[in-house]
Amino acid sequence: MRKSFLFGCLFAPALMFAQSTDSGTAKVQVFVDSASFHAYDLASVGGFTFEDKAKEQVGVGLRCLLAFPETPNWDLEFGGRFPQKSKFQLNAAGGGTLVDNTHVDLRYSWWSLGVGYSLRPSSSFEVGFHLEGRGENLKVDGTTYAINGGVLSSYPASQSVTFWRPWARISADVSFPTRSGWAPYVGADVSGALKNTSQDGIQLLTDGIHDNTMLKSMAPRWNASVYVGARF
Repeated sequence: MRKSFLFGCLFAPALMFAQSTDSGTAKVQVFVDSASFHAYDLASVGGFTFEDKAKEQVGVGLRCLLAFPETPNWDLEFGGRFPQKSKFQLNAAGGGTLVDNTHVDLRYSWWSLGVGYSLRPSSSFEVGFHLEGRGENLKVDGTTYAINGGVLSSYPASQSVTFWRPWARISADVSFPTRSGWAPYVGADVSGALKNTSQDGIQLLTDGIHDNTMLKSMAPRWNASVYVGARF
């Protein structure tokens, strides 16, 4: 239901905009991206610090680009990445304690709004420079286990945070014009976050160990994607 709603929110405005203006003023694309998460310190036990990192995610999303009528090189852009889960990787011993964090999932998604400027060396090749704000959501869910002195302890994890960051993105795509006026295209991009959060300390193992600052600190610093779409 959520996915269908997002598809409608992204595609409907672009299609209506394209029908009411000249061709080449609206683009819609489906992208597949790779998100790599930042390492963080899970906890300190017996003077030993346990570091962990969620596995890399491959996600799917949608983006719409609507050209400003009087300035066709400038676009208004909005998009979103559907939620995707990956596991944490820590399963190690230190300070007399074995910590297993592999039963905890990290879910990541975002929506974005921004502007872009495109250079067109030819009618079929385009290079874009984009600045966007992303509303990102990170959620952990599962249980962290620890064994100390033969005693097993469990620490439930269920924490979510939503926050905003500015991102810069560079894209390049090739289109294939058709006689009917619309053009399919393929491309790739790389984006980087312009603001990041640092972890503000190391905690002991507790039920609420994944606080908001810790979650923000593990957010991706950059990502890359490939995409296919249509220009109207």
